[in-house]
Amino acid sequence: MPSHHARRSLQASTPPPARTLPSHACRSCRSTRGQLEPASRRRADTTPLRHSVAIPSPVAIPSPIATALTLIASLLLPVSPASAQVSVDTSTPLQVMQGLEVTAWIGQFDTPYQIENVHLWEDEVAMRAIDEVGVDRLRLESWTGTENPVDYFTQYIEGQISRNDWKLHWYESINDNSDPLVIDPAGFQWSLLDYNVDHVAEPLRGAAAAAGHELRVSLCLVDFGASAFNHADDADEYAELILAAFQHLDATYGWVPDAVEVILEPDLADDWQSSADVAAAIAATGPRLAAAGYAPDFIAPSTTSMSNALSYFDAMIGNPDVAAYLTELSYHRYTGVSESTLMQIASRGEQYGIRTGMLEWWSNANGVPTLIQDLTTGRNSSWQSGVLAGIGTGPDDGLKLFYIDDSIPSSPTVHVNRKTRYLRQYFQKVGVGAIRTEATSTDGTLAPVAFERPDGAFVVVVDSERSGVVTFDGLPDDVYMARLASASTYETPLPVAGGSGQPYLVDLPEAGVLLLYGSSSSSHVPESAEDGPITPGTMANSVHISQNPWTDRVELSWAGAPSTATGELRLYDSSGREILHRSTGTRVELTREETGRGHFFYQWTVDGVRRSGRFVSR
Repeated sequence: MPSHHARRSLQASTPPPARTLPSHACRSCRSTRGQLEPASRRRADTTPLRHSVAIPSPVAIPSPIATALTLIASLLLPVSPASAQVSVDTSTPLQVMQGLEVTAWIGQFDTPYQIENVHLWEDEVAMRAIDEVGVDRLRLESWTGTENPVDYFTQYIEGQISRNDWKLHWYESINDNSDPLVIDPAGFQWSLLDYNVDHVAEPLRGAAAAAGHELRVSLCLVDFGASAFNHADDADEYAELILAAFQHLDATYGWVPDAVEVILEPDLADDWQSSADVAAAIAATGPRLAAAGYAPDFIAPSTTSMSNALSYFDAMIGNPDVAAYLTELSYHRYTGVSESTLMQIASRGEQYGIRTGMLEWWSNANGVPTLIQDLTTGRNSSWQSGVLAGIGTGPDDGLKLFYIDDSIPSSPTVHVNRKTRYLRQYFQKVGVGAIRTEATSTDGTLAPVAFERPDGAFVVVVDSERSGVVTFDGLPDDVYMARLASASTYETPLPVAGGSGQPYLVDLPEAGVLLLYGSSSSSHVPESAEDGPITPGTMANSVHISQNPWTDRVELSWAGAPSTATGELRLYDSSGREILHRSTGTRVELTREETGRGHFFYQWTVDGVRRSGRFVSR
């Protein structure tokens, strides 16, 4: 493991690793754009990950819903001299969060196998991305070859042409007509965009809706090929392409993107190269979309180089039409990385009242230390981890949140990548609209960040290099729960002590990333569902929830009460409608026939003590 100081410093001290995969490539290897798993090109990245651990491959790491969740309200932990303190200043609001972004790739069209079988994993990936990880935003890419009279993608997936033949046309843009104010529908081919929506965006949106979770979609133009006609040369033609995409999605799916990421890495794209081109595209597209009734956010410049993002932004923001529409200053981390530049990006965001976001560094080295730097020094509202999922056989590819093991082609299985266990601690309980608040520690082995959710509950995440007791000062009284992600475990529920005006305490059994989150405002259960008095004692009156992912049963068990105790359980769906009312003992089994699938909230009273919480039935 790297030293504490090395982990906390920006990766600018050494040149960032070369890009390894998919969606787009550098100028010299542009032909690999879209080739998500070129084994012959994949770089062996030996950069140590946070809390490295060898995991047998493949391993199905259990879902957090399948893990016992512990709610401990009164466990007195001795405060030893080795205890460390985290202080949360709830009166110091910082940036408003947009959350975790991923690119819309799950291994859906690179091979005939993927084309024929993506339906076998798309729903599970989507549900787990929302429920387990807390994905908040999806980058939906559209290639410039969309404006072309020939539908080469359909020819490819139907087996009429090879992948190499199709690849020749990815960025081959041919103008629909000579008038950018008149859209000729025959001049645009939406089959690739629709395919990605059908297999990635729609399942993810459906999972988010079922969870009551807000998912935002940004439409990102990709242009890594020179063409006689290009959208960088004529901003009105660029605006026409984006408007045509919005109108198509609106008519076909009934929704439009929440944001436009203007162009992916203009400092690499042959035809873009100038901040003036990006500025002109924003100035033309904002009014064009507004006239059609659309008001998305605009994200730019999304340069490969962090330092280029700053210079592009400074050159663009003086244009009043850019200032009127630009809502997020975005950067990538492949080159030009320095703490000074990151601080200046945060300063520009504060000065102009716009968000900042690190939206790409597809490297195994992109993990918790980078995220903390971008959240704190860079004041990021949005942060991208990589792609959603992809075909693979092991947990060490940091590009993906999940990998699909297709070693048994007829029964592919979805697994969590190693790095995901740590990143999810920062996003699953936070969500869009949360406000980061100040959190500090005088102990150099702890790196805390804190958030206030829109519902008023607080979340604190601590990257800890040590075991032992951690004390939390400054948090309001609430029922707090804690869990640890570590080298040895995906998720370990931990007891929380304190409260009632006293600091909260959590005893870490080992180093890892600790999540502490309030629960009093996190449930949609009706307001009458309030917890009753707390009975002192270790493990007293806590509810454990478990689910075997291969069965249809959810088990709730009440710890600390006599086996003869009786109780009453009420179950609500995500809209707050009561769907079950049952007399119980201290253990309840619920079948999927009783609940259906989705998010549920419970009130459970045993011997006069009430507990409330939530679970997911898969």
